[in-house]
Amino acid sequence: MTDTQLDWLPERHLGVAATLSHADELIGQVSELLFDYQTQSGGVFGLREIPAGMMSQTVVERIAPIPRKVPLLVADALVALRAALEHSLYAEAEFMDGAPLDEKAAKLVEMPASDTYEKFGEWTKKRARNGPPSLRAGGELARRIEGLQPFHRNVDPHLHPLARLVLHTNHAKHRTPAITAVRLAAMYREDQLPRSIRDLPPRPEEPLRVGTSSRRPNWAPKSPSPCSRQSGSTGQAQAGGRC
Repeated sequence: MTDTQLDWLPERHLGVAATLSHADELIGQVSELLFDYQTQSGGVFGLREIPAGMMSQTVVERIAPIPRKVPLLVADALVALRAALEHSLYAEAEFMDGAPLDEKAAKLVEMPASDTYEKFGEWTKKRARNGPPSLRAGGELARRIEGLQPFHRNVDPHLHPLARLVLHTNHAKHRTPAITAVRLAAMYREDQLPRSIRDLPPRPEEPLRVGTSSRRPNWAPKSPSPCSRQSGSTGQAQAGGRC
């Protein structure tokens, strides 16, 4: 390798760099689509207020459909990111063991996402006989992989980035296509803003639908000034809420 700017990158991982570049390009396409979607004239959704006695209902009147290409590109980007992990692991296994892997060993090269130490131990045992030496118990590559596992996250290991990546890619590849939905962002009084998202009670991940309504006293201020409000947003990870 002659380019000094790439001296830090081993030649065996040049292909992975190209995979990451492809994932970055896909994410850029998602950003462009969402920018156009969220800045469209008329907004992403429309609300209508209906007086109802002492209460007032705010009803979702319309929702602009999210471009179908958005979830497809998101799924492609996540699959590319997972492929980069797997390709890096395979290249490193061959490098550490000093020879190309035979068919049995090659089939046992994969990045686990274990949420408990016991599950990681089971993963390691399956490689004790035919797995690459570097992936067996005590191997250097196995040691590195162990340090990346979700079980090191003491609270909610299923929210570990590796666990989320495996969950989403498995679902998109083997079950159903990825989906996206419009959701209302959280709204809070300015004097009661949460210090962290972890301070909030968990809420169901439900999409915004036409006809969805919220109720409040009819005498409540209709100006958004007492609340910290955010515009509607897309994706499955946005938290909903009310004043």
